[in-house]
Amino acid sequence: FPRLAEGSAAVGSLRPAMAEVLGLSHPVLIAAGGGRPASIAVGLGALQEGMAYLRLGHGSVVFVTTESARLCPSVRSAGHCLPNLGSQLGVAPTGMASLDWWSKIQNSGGREALMLRAEAASKETAPIFLPYLNGTSTPYNDPRASGIFFGLTEETSPAEMAYSVLEGVAFSAADSLLAIQDSGTIIQRAS
Repeated sequence: FPRLAEGSAAVGSLRPAMAEVLGLSHPVLIAAGGGRPASIAVGLGALQEGMAYLRLGHGSVVFVTTESARLCPSVRSAGHCLPNLGSQLGVAPTGMASLDWWSKIQNSGGREALMLRAEAASKETAPIFLPYLNGTSTPYNDPRASGIFFGLTEETSPAEMAYSVLEGVAFSAADSLLAIQDSGTIIQRAS
């Protein structure tokens, strides 16, 4: 295994032959780097206590930069890729993948078509959707959790089903945010 290093630490340099092929002057230092969530935080400028972002991808992530590690059973805590910083992450493993899953089942033409269909929903009668298609991380830490529609009736429309999937993903992200706040972290700014 390589030695452990801070994300911003120089851990080597690009070989001179590779630098020449790439048209770069030597030496080109290589940093240890960081994981995707912390690297995104750097790109977004979330570099101080309480700076956060929401990423809606296959899985959804609420990321908050912290000045130190804050352990909480329902929130992931990790180092940042910059020195002397930590992070907290609320994670929903299937997040936006739920939209793809439901679009595929309905043969509806993808996320955009699903969102358009949801606009016609009667929100008051839409079922509740829990988007735990592959377990959940935040706030329940249960790999066996599964997705569910609750409140279906004979009158439930495809538009209401589409709306409930979107709403379930949104509430799942909100659950992550609340779990982070419940650990004592104060969100100062979000991207």
